[in-house]
Amino acid sequence: MTDSLKKIKKSTGETVFFSEDKLCESIVRAGASKSQAEKICKVVNQKIQPGMTTSFVFRDTLRHLVREDVDIAVKYSIKRGVNALGPDGFLFEKFLEALLRQDGYQTKRNQMMKGRCVTHEVDILAWKDNNYYMIEAKFRNDANGRTHIDQVMYADARMKDIASNPKNNELGTKHFHTWIMTNTEFTDHAQKFAQCGGVRLTGWNYPNRDSLQKMIERTKAYPITVIPSMSEDARSKLVVHGLVLAQDLLPYTKEKLIKDFNIAPSTAARIQNEVSQLLK
Repeated sequence: MTDSLKKIKKSTGETVFFSEDKLCESIVRAGASKSQAEKICKVVNQKIQPGMTTSFVFRDTLRHLVREDVDIAVKYSIKRGVNALGPDGFLFEKFLEALLRQDGYQTKRNQMMKGRCVTHEVDILAWKDNNYYMIEAKFRNDANGRTHIDQVMYADARMKDIASNPKNNELGTKHFHTWIMTNTEFTDHAQKFAQCGGVRLTGWNYPNRDSLQKMIERTKAYPITVIPSMSEDARSKLVVHGLVLAQDLLPYTKEKLIKDFNIAPSTAARIQNEVSQLLK
């Protein structure tokens, strides 16, 4: 193998050595058999040239997985697709809002809310019945990044200041909560504080039964970044029109993607085909 000679670029700009073994392991973790993984890894490896991006590796791998097994392709794509919602937090916030709406919440994004002491900006205000959640969206480009206790404490203090303003709850029927959502994980101290203080945390693997991954799988609210042929140009054009979930594209034919969003014909055809296969 010549993996050591192939340096590829991460979304952060950092270069790393491509490893066929690690790629095979990630495919097996998604549920593929060892033989399926080895076959796909070999094909993907042959295409890789030094300087290519990790996004290319992900999308090409996903394209082959879709042909093998759609369910495995979805499991493989979720984490990478969510992490591709960077490099800033704007698209991640839009995705979280769409995810919450899919889960039955009403939402407003980027709200300025007056507390008893000062005015605060809330990333997402979500409510269901009389429960109102002040959501802090924490996007990390570093997959090993963590959300720490000080960030949880700050978000909780902000919620309490908003909740203590009588004008925000004139009828006294609203129940305010702090909710922090991230694409990575929380430190142990952050989890302990949240458990003690009644703060809701949603990270990639936390909590076990209702993590971000589990929410996505349960609601089938897959970000458009899981679609193998979704180029950055196409993604930008779709997001401007509020299309952030793969299922948002189900009503669009190839012709409509070309006409409405000026997406290249070949790309539009692949996107429409892959969306149909992923969500059939």
